[in-house]
Amino acid sequence: MPLNKEYVIKRVLHMIIVVFGVLIITFLITRVLPSNPALLWAGPHATIEQIKKAEEELHLNQPLYVQLYLYIVELLKGNWGISWRTRSAVLSDIASALPATLELVIASFLIAIAIGIPLGVAAALKRGKALDQVIRVLSVLGASMPVFWLALIAQLVFS
Repeated sequence: MPLNKEYVIKRVLHMIIVVFGVLIITFLITRVLPSNPALLWAGPHATIEQIKKAEEELHLNQPLYVQLYLYIVELLKGNWGISWRTRSAVLSDIASALPATLELVIASFLIAIAIGIPLGVAAALKRGKALDQVIRVLSVLGASMPVFWLALIAQLVFS
């Protein structure tokens, strides 16, 4: 099947729109939440002057559209900013968590393959039978289960 250039262009444009939409939504969520980033930045025992200074440093005293503009410009420059909580570069926080994340992803992928292929073969061999129905129900349940909840349950069971 030849590669359809229009289809690829359309998909890339849709991807850009979705990424931009997610970027705006996550930005707005961080600004709407009742927590005060300036208070996190200044510390729990900060004075009012220190909080005001933190608001200026973080541009929280600017209108929301200006904050969004500055956020997008810095993001496009490769500056993902400083974490309000840890006060370290966000990219370094991500880089420090990346090895453990990749370990989890690879392990879960291998487990999914080790379980999924034999169950898929069994379901195909017993198509329309009770085993096929059970495997189908289990796969739908597994796919629709929230990952964070499943991880907590797995920790309780296997620890």
